[in-house]
Formats: sequence, C-alpha cells, structure tokens
Amino acid sequence: GFLDYFTNPFAHVGTRTTGNGAGVVLVTPPGWVGELPEPFRAPGRDLAAPTNWVWIIGRLLIDGAHELARVHALQDGFHIRTLADWQAGDPGQPRRFDARFDARAPFDIGLFLQMAHDALRDNPAPAADKALLANATCVGLGLGDDALAECLLQPGVREALERAAATVQALLDHSAQSLGQATPAAGWSRSMMSLDGGFGHDHLLRAFIARQGIGALSPQEAIYPRCESDDQGRPLTGEHRHVLRFAPGQLPPVRAFWSITLYDSRDYMLVDNPIHRYAIGDRTPGLVQDADGGLSLCLQHAPPTGEKERANWLPTPAGAYFLCLRAYMPEETMLDGRYVLPAPMRR
Repeated sequence: GFLDYFTNPFAHVGTRTTGNGAGVVLVTPPGWVGELPEPFRAPGRDLAAPTNWVWIIGRLLIDGAHELARVHALQDGFHIRTLADWQAGDPGQPRRFDARFDARAPFDIGLFLQMAHDALRDNPAPAADKALLANATCVGLGLGDDALAECLLQPGVREALERAAATVQALLDHSAQSLGQATPAAGWSRSMMSLDGGFGHDHLLRAFIARQGIGALSPQEAIYPRCESDDQGRPLTGEHRHVLRFAPGQLPPVRAFWSITLYDSRDYMLVDNPIHRYAIGDRTPGLVQDADGGLSLCLQHAPPTGEKERANWLPTPAGAYFLCLRAYMPEETMLDGRYVLPAPMRR
C-alpha cells in the first residue's frame, strides 16, 4: 500500500491490483510532467502521489518458518530508486534527512511545532485545509525557527499550546466511540473501515488511527475492525475470561487472509505471554473446531485447563485490552455490513 504524507492511502500494488508477478511502478510527485517509459504505461504502474513524501506498507504472506528463505529472497528483490537511476541501470543510494525527532526525549511543544513546520514546508497541506492552517500561524504553526521562538516567548502562548496538546491527547485516550464513527455500544467498531479516498477533514480520526494503528489501507485492500467491549458493552479485561465464537460457516469472509491481534490498552503494544502467541487467524496451526464446526477462541490471562481451550487460547494481559481484526481483501459482505462479527462473551 502507498500512503501520502498525511496517511491517506492513494494506491495499492499487489495481488488485487497488479498481480503477484515481478514488475515495476513509478511514483511521481505533485505537478510532475514527463514522458512515461513503456513499462509504466500499463494500468496500475503509474502512481501519482498527492504529496512529495510517500511511505509504503508492504506485506508478504508467510505460512511458517519453512518459507523464510523464499520470503527473504523476495524481499532482497525489492528496490527503490529514482527514475533517472532506473533508466541508467544504477542501483542508486538512499538519501538521509533529519526529522529532529528523538523518541527518548520528553514531549516539547516547541520542537513539535518545528517538526510540523518542516513537514508542511516539504508537504504542503491540501488546498481545503490551507485556510485552517493560516489561522494557526498566530500560535506558531507554519513559522520558521526564529519566528516560532519569538512567538513562544509571547505571554501565555506556550502555556496555551501545552494545554491544547494535553486536550488532544485526552481526546485520543478515549475509545473509538468518542470519534462519532457510529461505533456500537458493544462489540466491534467499524470506524477504521471507511477510509476509501482518505480521511478528508476528519482530523481527529486520522490522529486516533495514527497513534493506535497507523497505516490503514483502503477498505478494498484491508479493513481493521476493533473491539474494546464484550457483548454486554463491558470493557474487555483480563480480570475475566471471554469466548469469541464464530458460528459454523461464519469466519471472516476474505479473499486473502484474516487475523485477530490482541493489544494491551495501556500502550497499544502486543502482550508478552508464555506461548508467544499474539494473534490467531486462518493460518494458525492446531486450532480445534467446536463439535458443530464453529470456532471458539479463548481470551483469558491464565492458561486454560482444557485441551481444546489451550489450543484456541489467545493470551490477554491482567488488565484492559482490545482486539483488532485484520481482513485482507475482504468480501463485499464485510464491506457493506451484511457480515457481522460476533462479540466476545464473558464466561
């Protein structure tokens, strides 16, 4: 998947669009004018990027450790270079840049605004947002280093910006239900299933997904329903045992693959556990079906005692957690809502 600087997906290359064979694609910046070489004239091979910076999320499906050598060979065959280098047969060299970011440093509103200025200088905001950004220059957004430093010295400006940052963080700490995404009171949210064409003006949803699951692709490529509560609307927590049961013939309908990953609600990270299992999906070996052909996943902190429950165990933390379903190349029934995911049930 190809995403612009503002995390909007704008193009996809692979099984669904261009197939699984070898090939090349050309990514051009806004306003680029030139003659396309022959290989890039085929459908899906010329990708017009909305911003100067682009990032790529690439995924290769692997069915087990026995396929690692083949996958590594495929990865070694991926190359990114300029059009001029490609035409000259030159492998090219990566170019580095300083993002001014230190993940270990505490948050500083001045540095944040400096980074935002750098980013917006190289990746101008969409025309529809320019008026919004123009109104923010009075508090430092979009100013160069010297002008920003002077702005932050004005009485009350830094304090006001720090309060604003804290307010936004508090908004993002709430569940997806606070984002106005028609999230049900219980079970799975569809808030990350409506990104066809990007986020538009929903900047809060963009920020929420960027912090908790950055890199969402268009729904035709993948969807990411999220579950924070059980069938009664109670928060999921390792203090209780839960069962997620798929009735016979009701596993997620996809044309590629699906998986359910469990995350700790405190830091949105995977949960360390004794069996090193962090997700369950259609390629998880050893799962045991129910007598009627359904599938019941066991969500709990302590190891289950029953053999079947141990086989279908997805370990949870002791505290709050949430689930994320990743459904790649979902069927139309998933996209239009006819297929409904089951909610976890407390045991």
